[in-house]
Amino acid sequence: MAANWPEFIISLTNLFQEYATDYEAAAEMIVDVYHNTVMDARTIYTNNGLIDTGNAQSFKSILKLKMGMAIQTYTPESLSRQHFSNGINQGVVAYWTAAQLTTAYRSLPPAHIKFIGPCIVTFPGICSFAAPLPTMNPNELPSLLANAFQQHLMTVQGLHTLIRPPTPVPPYPLPWVGIV
Repeated sequence: MAANWPEFIISLTNLFQEYATDYEAAAEMIVDVYHNTVMDARTIYTNNGLIDTGNAQSFKSILKLKMGMAIQTYTPESLSRQHFSNGINQGVVAYWTAAQLTTAYRSLPPAHIKFIGPCIVTFPGICSFAAPLPTMNPNELPSLLANAFQQHLMTVQGLHTLIRPPTPVPPYPLPWVGIV
């Protein structure tokens, strides 16, 4: 099962309307909705791993700090959007730096492959929020975030550790790129 991005957009749109003026609550809910969405994500190569850990607390702290800077500084709107973009970028990288995927299966793996140990993230990806967001409109922002998060997930990289029974070959790493 892949991450459910349409549900992410709906949830975020509803929550933005509820927390429009509380940036700390907004940061918390952005990260919570993101975390809940990627819990069903899978690596592209094996389509099997459930997300085991992700550093959601670091993502929340970074995003709160950057959103606070955006609100508390009396700067042009484009600079406020840049603070928000930087918070998303830095927070997502912090989240995936600490992430692992388990080797739990929803369906049986091929008979000739046996995964052992966790699937680790070796590169937390490149977030696509390099420039300020074009808008901070709460009706448009969830779709922009969903698109950027999906693009980012395609750059996350890691390793599966596997063996091919019944041969006595030592375990070897299998690299992967991208999460859906």
